[in-house]
Amino acid sequence: MLRKFKPQLHKETIAMSRSCKLCSMTFACVVLMLLCVGQAKADLITFEGDLTGAKPQGFRPFRSNATVVASFFSTLNSPLTVFGTGGGAQTRALIVGTLGPTADNTSALRIEFDKTIDFLSFRFGNVENLPAGGGRAFLEVFLNGVSVGSSQVDVNGNLLLDQTIMFSMSGVVFDEAFFQYRGSFGVPLNVREAVDDIAFTQAAAPTAVPEPTSVLLIATGAAGLLAKARRWKQQQDQ
Repeated sequence: MLRKFKPQLHKETIAMSRSCKLCSMTFACVVLMLLCVGQAKADLITFEGDLTGAKPQGFRPFRSNATVVASFFSTLNSPLTVFGTGGGAQTRALIVGTLGPTADNTSALRIEFDKTIDFLSFRFGNVENLPAGGGRAFLEVFLNGVSVGSSQVDVNGNLLLDQTIMFSMSGVVFDEAFFQYRGSFGVPLNVREAVDDIAFTQAAAPTAVPEPTSVLLIATGAAGLLAKARRWKQQQDQ
């Protein structure tokens, strides 16, 4: 009796093992199809790798291993200039306008990203004195040309790049940003925008949700595999 029992136990063990393997493989397939989540990637622009001087519209700062391409424009075709700030660990920045006493023509800085992002932050300062009454720094972000959010900061007017402005809002992604100094009632100022240390984060890829028909096919396939494993086990028991 003992000799007959051991082979039978061995067959049941093999059947259960194979059945578990089939279940595990089926579950793994379902998980891979249902969970398709991307990871956010951070990026930074410092202008340290760029030569000083005038830059064309669509200027792309030098960066190695960039995950998102950022292009810079001015809204009224005012010149873009990379200049040396004269001190600190990082000595270069970008201004909307040219160096010298001439102010710009109320242009705004426009940054265009080739991928959607969900966070943007940078340092800013003013190159010349603010008019009486001061001013505010406005940052507005867009997705496919439609405004999706904004933020603003009072400009301290100390001629230093020592202020920060940012935008980040849960669930909001964007591919374009506008930055400008404005006075009372939102009127643009004849003051050149200067920016540096532009940090942004690529938006995570959306979770892939399969259609109901796909879920049904997966479930049907899993049920078929389980039924086949059960029949195979029953045959081994006979």
